[in-house]
Amino acid sequence: MPDVSFIILRCLSILSGISVFLIWAGTGIIIIGFLYSLIKNIWILLKTNKKIDKFLLRDYGLSALLIDDGSLCFAFTAGLFYPKIYISRGLLDSLTKDELKAVFVHELHHKRKMDPLKFFISSIIRDMFFYIPVSKHLLKIFHAIKEKAADDRVISVTHKPFELASAILKVSTHNSGLQMSVSIKGKGLVEDRIKRLVGEDASEMVMPPFKTILTSIFMVIFLLSIPFMSAYGFDKRCDDNRCKVTHHHKIGSDCNPVAGDMDCNKHCYMKEVM
Repeated sequence: MPDVSFIILRCLSILSGISVFLIWAGTGIIIIGFLYSLIKNIWILLKTNKKIDKFLLRDYGLSALLIDDGSLCFAFTAGLFYPKIYISRGLLDSLTKDELKAVFVHELHHKRKMDPLKFFISSIIRDMFFYIPVSKHLLKIFHAIKEKAADDRVISVTHKPFELASAILKVSTHNSGLQMSVSIKGKGLVEDRIKRLVGEDASEMVMPPFKTILTSIFMVIFLLSIPFMSAYGFDKRCDDNRCKVTHHHKIGSDCNPVAGDMDCNKHCYMKEVM
């Protein structure tokens, strides 16, 4: 007949080991994710800045810089702590006065709200938690909210939503080869934004698949449980029975009773040296 207390203590010992493993594994995943995300996004930022530096820039006034290239057709805001508005000559030549005003107000809103910095931080968070599938969907929602706010600002200032829609459409038909997170074109939001500006019903926000949501919930619960496992883990204090189970001793007297409430490794070590 097996000793029930022995089995219970043995199970607790195994669970304690699993708890320690999960704590270290979870901590390692978070650290690796953060380093990967930071390096990736800094690298993208440096590459983007390098491309911008290659442009022939002129002071356009009104806190904007002119990219003196008639073949390019775009406008964007860049810079983390001191954002600047960039407008290409090709865009100036293709837009009407009202369309240009709409573009400028749109980008000025991004600049004043420090959206380049916010998008940079949100991208770091998304890549840091790459193992949470829903993170990329949340970033898309965040981008949509910020673009909607900038569009609303244009409408409130100019009262001409059709001009903004026309400008967005013109920019979207040109492939600049430079992908910016903060631009008049936005990120994959052109169709919905134009529909909204011209008074049509925009597409409903697509929810991620149920499997994605379920997996994300599981991963979040696991991450949140790490500090609790660390603070309220299994009792590691030693007594004869626990030491017997942990170190496969046949009888409790194999452990040193003088050690008292002590880590099992130290408990048995004291037995050897005394």
